[in-house]
Amino acid sequence: MKSNNESNLSGLTRPVDLRYLHIGGAFAVGGAFTQVGSEKVFVPIPTVASVELPLTGGLSTEKCTRFSLNASKVKFGPMAKGALAKLRQTQLLSVAAGTATCKSKHVPLSDPKGSSISVEVKGVKVDGGFSLKSAVLNLQSDHAPNDPFPSITFGTTGIVGMMLGKLKVTVELDLDAFNSHPTLDSFERALQNRDKKISAQVARSFLRNSDGSLHRNQSGYTFGSIVKSIKGVPPDWIEENGYTIVWPGFGKVILGEILVGAFLRRVILVRLKHCDIEIGGGCDGGSTWP
Repeated sequence: MKSNNESNLSGLTRPVDLRYLHIGGAFAVGGAFTQVGSEKVFVPIPTVASVELPLTGGLSTEKCTRFSLNASKVKFGPMAKGALAKLRQTQLLSVAAGTATCKSKHVPLSDPKGSSISVEVKGVKVDGGFSLKSAVLNLQSDHAPNDPFPSITFGTTGIVGMMLGKLKVTVELDLDAFNSHPTLDSFERALQNRDKKISAQVARSFLRNSDGSLHRNQSGYTFGSIVKSIKGVPPDWIEENGYTIVWPGFGKVILGEILVGAFLRRVILVRLKHCDIEIGGGCDGGSTWP
């Protein structure tokens, strides 16, 4: 009897070596500033502790300490010298420490393949009053030889010590919703069946079609959040999706976003729409070829 792989390959026009394609990447902080004060600018952030896993797998790791970015070299429009000097002294971003690692399993194709990613960032401060003590993200994937899709789950993950000015914000995550349903198909079935392992907020965060199925874009991805609750801000600051804080005078603070596809999960622990900054991001997954 032919294996699933052999039967799938029977129609190919030439022999092809079987291989596993790893998907993995992570970073501590990245993005860009799109304004300083009231001035519209574009200041890209050299991504802090950025790593990527080769398709063949392996190990990629990076550590960074004491990163900072100021506005001393930003090109501003015409303005009074005093105002210009003040803007140029603006400390846009500082990060006390950031580490990121991607690592694959190196086992025969007959064994479950997979990988893991880990990110930790500490002491983040952003111009405008945002600060974060720490954020940690861990993902791991396992892909059995005869399964079409990998199972992707969370390890230790959290957002700690977030401050919006003088407001201390507490963020609770619902990791069990995703660890109990580690593939896109199983997660969607659980949502449609109103599985109690998925919190009401996580269920609400995903955009649905009229029949209750997950809305997927043209590439087959769906989008939601791992956030279970947010405490410490006025209720009217939280958007209908339940994971976006609209902070007056600053912009939006978007928490725990997760992009889910058949072959990967990508997470951004904190995104700031005050500019376009992401803090604590990574993806994990993979697929067989051909």
